[in-house]
Amino acid sequence: MRRCCRPKKAAARTAVSIRKRRTRSPVAGAPNAAGETSPWAETRWSPSRDLSGNRHSDVLLLLFKLMRRSFGIVFIILVTVLWTAPADGPHRETNPPPPGFVDVKEFIPDIELDIRYATTNNFTGEILDGYYAPRAFLLKEAAAALKNVQASLKKKGYSLKVFDAYRPMRAEAHMNRWAIRNGRADLVEDGFLPTVNPNKLHSHSCGNAIDVTIVDARGRELDMGTDFDYFGKEAWTQNATGAVLENRLFLKREMEQEGFKGYPYEWWHFNFPKTPNKSSDYPIE
Repeated sequence: MRRCCRPKKAAARTAVSIRKRRTRSPVAGAPNAAGETSPWAETRWSPSRDLSGNRHSDVLLLLFKLMRRSFGIVFIILVTVLWTAPADGPHRETNPPPPGFVDVKEFIPDIELDIRYATTNNFTGEILDGYYAPRAFLLKEAAAALKNVQASLKKKGYSLKVFDAYRPMRAEAHMNRWAIRNGRADLVEDGFLPTVNPNKLHSHSCGNAIDVTIVDARGRELDMGTDFDYFGKEAWTQNATGAVLENRLFLKREMEQEGFKGYPYEWWHFNFPKTPNKSSDYPIE
C-alpha cells in the first residue's frame, strides 16, 4: 500500500509545480501582482519560439502597439500646434517704419494702441489692406510732439490711446471699394472718406495725422459722445454739451498746445503741420 501511494504523492507534487510555473509565466494582457497590465508580458525571448517563427508575430504585435501609442502622442502635439497657430494667415516679418518715420509705441512706450484697421472692429468690419500688424507709424517731428502730449497727460493721471496714424494708400482704396460695394458712395462725396488720388496729399498717408482719444488711469476711455469713425454731425468737435464737450475740448487743448491742429468734423483727428511731398503706400507689418 505504501509503495502504491508514493507515485500518487509524486504526481500531485508535479501537478502543483506545473501550476506554479504556469502562474509565473506572464500572459499577454494579464495583470501582475500589483494589478497592472504589462504590455511586455508577451515579449520574453525564446530561442525555440524564434526558430519556429512564432516570435516574429510577437515582435510585430509589440511594434504595432508602440506605433499606436506614438501616433497618439504625435496627434496630440499636432493638435496643440494647430490650435496655438495664429488664425490670420502666414507669419509676416516685422518691418521697420519707412524713412523719416518712427514706431509710435517704441518711441512712446507708455502710450496705448487700439489700431482698429488692423482688426475687424471698424466701420468696414474688415482688416484693411496694408494693415498686417497693429502698429502705428508717424513722422519723427509729429511723434516728438505727441510724446510731449503724452507726458503732459500722464502728469494729470491720463494717457493717449491711438486708433490710427500713418495709413497706406491701399487702405484708403479699400475704404472706397467698401463704400461703393455697400451703397455708401456718399461717404466719399461728403468727405468722410478720402478720395483715392496718388497726386493728392492725404494727411494719414503722408504720416502727419493721428486719431486719438484719452483714457484714465484705469484705461477707461473718456466719454466723447460717439465712437471713433462715427459718420455724422454728432462727431463734430463742438457739437456736444456737458461732460462730453469738456472731454473733447480737453483733448483738443492738449494736442494743440504741442503743435497739432484739430479737425472740426472729427473730434479724434489731428494733423501736424509738417507734411512730406507725397502720400505713401508703405505696408504696416
